[in-house]
Amino acid sequence: MKGEKMDAFFFALLAALIWGLAPIVEKIALQSVSPFAGLVVRTTVVAVIVFAISVLTGEWKEIVTLDTRTLLYLSIGGILGSALGTLAYYHALKGGDVSLVVPVSSTYPLIALLLAILILGEHLTFQRILGVLLVVAGISLIR
Repeated sequence: MKGEKMDAFFFALLAALIWGLAPIVEKIALQSVSPFAGLVVRTTVVAVIVFAISVLTGEWKEIVTLDTRTLLYLSIGGILGSALGTLAYYHALKGGDVSLVVPVSSTYPLIALLLAILILGEHLTFQRILGVLLVVAGISLIR
């Protein structure tokens, strides 16, 4: 692999390692806290860090120029993904095994694919059908 492809692979692998470690840390934390309190702490810490980085890098300047529609859709996405999705995930993680909760909750690309076809009019290809079948087979195997 050369240059950008190697960087992409490295960062993808790094993301996988971080996302693999995070549920372990969160499962340990959720032993002594409710899922909602855990969500509040996690979200607050991340919000402070992201805000600080936006100020340091000057990215906040773009945020203040966003139109209402973009702000609305980003807000809805944040409420769904970061708030409600994480809260549901924390409830599952608190009461279930990491080895089951993480793979099942990681089937969101399947749901996104189906909704993209229904709502956005995206096309279903052979590769996508094969991917869906593999995801469903994987879920069946871990249950």
